[in-house]
Amino acid sequence: MTAFLYPHETRTRRIIDISGIWKFRADTKTEGRTNGWKDGLTDTTLMAVPSSYNDITTDKALRDHCGDVWYETEFYIAEEWQDRDVFVRFGSATHRAIVYVNGVEVASHDGGYMPFPGDCSLFTFFSLEVYWCIRPFLAFLQ
Repeated sequence: MTAFLYPHETRTRRIIDISGIWKFRADTKTEGRTNGWKDGLTDTTLMAVPSSYNDITTDKALRDHCGDVWYETEFYIAEEWQDRDVFVRFGSATHRAIVYVNGVEVASHDGGYMPFPGDCSLFTFFSLEVYWCIRPFLAFLQ
């Protein structure tokens, strides 16, 4: 699957838009990977997706934060998709990102501002709640 083409719904393709208000947590101590944040976040704030957390907040520490941050959202995938390929497409992430579905890595991305896909067919639970956890990493390149 190429992520560069924007997906369009057809007679055989369904699209779920997962933009909205997501749970968000900055990983200021770089502890999320070792403490299993991919399995679910605690102590979160709400953040609009898509957006740049650096541009939304008035908190100087968060606005100036460089490093890992985590986003999480939940939604349902219909049973009718059970024997189908299920992909996720992100418009971009800066500069690196790892995407988890129910705690399992399904995609990673290196490079800024480009779309990237992930194949979720083997890791999706149909008609059950699915949660996505994304760990983008922002770095200023010199």
